[in-house]
Amino acid sequence: MKVNTRSWHYSIAEIVFDYPSHSLCVYFWQVVWAMLLVPALCIILAAAIATIVVLLVLPIWQWWAGDVRSLQIFSAMCWIALGLITRSIALESAGRKFNTPWWATALTKRKENTKPSLLAEYIRAKRDKICPRIDFTGD
Repeated sequence: MKVNTRSWHYSIAEIVFDYPSHSLCVYFWQVVWAMLLVPALCIILAAAIATIVVLLVLPIWQWWAGDVRSLQIFSAMCWIALGLITRSIALESAGRKFNTPWWATALTKRKENTKPSLLAEYIRAKRDKICPRIDFTGD
């Protein structure tokens, strides 16, 4: 089986694992785990940044406003802003990885003659009880 190194599943597996496996069965589970870990790490990072911002601003806010309710509103605004920033950074880096803007992928039509999906190949390999070797191509 051939996998393009510019495919989304190779890119996400490469983020978490330094060298994706050349076995289809192992590679499939690397992609699954990467799809679970990358969003979780982004959420943890956004939460840590929001907490640090709130903790740094808390003494100044209490001195200036003296109101706990307004601090809660400010904290929610920080969470929303950092979530949007994290999302835009992730989408922009994905666009740079594929040399297209992130919004252009939603506008393009799916090609008629597409290659078999990773999931279909994995199911076929499990049914046949053999895991084929993956060759990574750069085209």
